[in-house]
Amino acid sequence: MRHFTADDRRAGRSGSPDGQHRRAARRSAVSQPLAQRDPALNRRDPLLAPARLATPRAFHHARRSERLASAEHHAPRRPRLARRQDRLPSRPDALFLAAVSKPTPVFYIFHGDNQFELRAALRDLRARMAEADATGDLNISQFDGATASVAQVISTAQMVPFLADRRLVIVHGMLTHLAPQPRRGKGRSEDSAPEAPQSTTALEALLAALPTLPETARLVFAEPTTLRETHPILKFAKREDSRGLVKLFAIKHDPKSHPDHPKWDSAWLSAWIAKRVEHYGASIERRAITTLAQLVGQDLYALDNECAKLAAYVGASRPITEKDIATLTSYVPEANIFDIVEALAKGDAKTALSLMHRSIERFGESPLGILAMINRQFRLLIQVREALDDPRCEAELRQTEDFKNLSEFALNKLRAQARRFPLPELERIYLRLLEIDHSIKVGKMTDVLALDLLASGLASQA
Repeated sequence: MRHFTADDRRAGRSGSPDGQHRRAARRSAVSQPLAQRDPALNRRDPLLAPARLATPRAFHHARRSERLASAEHHAPRRPRLARRQDRLPSRPDALFLAAVSKPTPVFYIFHGDNQFELRAALRDLRARMAEADATGDLNISQFDGATASVAQVISTAQMVPFLADRRLVIVHGMLTHLAPQPRRGKGRSEDSAPEAPQSTTALEALLAALPTLPETARLVFAEPTTLRETHPILKFAKREDSRGLVKLFAIKHDPKSHPDHPKWDSAWLSAWIAKRVEHYGASIERRAITTLAQLVGQDLYALDNECAKLAAYVGASRPITEKDIATLTSYVPEANIFDIVEALAKGDAKTALSLMHRSIERFGESPLGILAMINRQFRLLIQVREALDDPRCEAELRQTEDFKNLSEFALNKLRAQARRFPLPELERIYLRLLEIDHSIKVGKMTDVLALDLLASGLASQA
């Protein structure tokens, strides 16, 4: 094997044919881009090593020319903060934004008049705790805020969770129970009780204890009503450094309704019904939504029960219709009672008997139950008729036990029906109902016979 000598290296720089060949190869390599060069030029080849060492400036200029020609070099350099933000998500979700802007909450305030949604949120919290921890309900505690003390609640929330990362403590109604009473003006009555000192002391103790809750605590205050904005705990929870979260579960009311007897917003209620039906895997027609809302009234629990029943009956094959509601909803007999009373008041015995026996055979209503509904309906009609004759009685009407939970739909139908009959006629029918009820209780007649005698007797007197 032949070894290179100093003469050979000098020959590479001389004008010999071998040296000229090497210089030509070097010039062609410099003139080409780096990616297109001969790979042999980038290796430590003994033949090219002297030439590369001899002309390092040529390679430097070639690399610099190639870098200046690239598009990335001419792009403006972004600020360091912008380059750092590239590592963040392009569209951060609400959870990410909450984590960046505020620390993880350790106590929650759920309040509002929508108790259906509030209790659903509590069930969801319990379910997530059960899924995350294998201990089940061992790290879940519940208290009645009217009887439990602040020290008892805080000590439970500060306990180390058992084989888990969190401890859930739910307190029902404590903030409402400890809420300071609104101050009255100079004309306050003498019997108005001042704010209890123990409530103020408990609020101060709770305010002092909330910042000391550990990261393992999840303390939830579930309130049955909407808290005032001036509530000390609510104001503290809305601070950025409080580690608290406030969630309002409110029912949207019609702004035109009376404040003492608020009426729910029809659009909000219709959307709520459609959402619950969709939750159960079905759909419902718009007219059916209106019918169901009018029949059931302002009761979210009853509406949810009817939505679940209708969705299970119809399924996902077709939307729920008004016919399905008339067939399945248990509130239909109460709606039919208007027609029965209408026929009885007019003396139409045939129609009244047909409707009463239809309710017995089709809906499974008992004769005594029908008599009780007829009795109640005429009692309501008498009160509505009196309010129509004397408008001053309208405000007192809504305060009575019979009208407190009555839906606006039912009240409007009562007004329309009471306008068609004079008060003496309604009182006469009501007295007859009392006589029949007494006869059934003393055993003079059966309940089915009582219905027939009621219809025929009122028809003969019409």
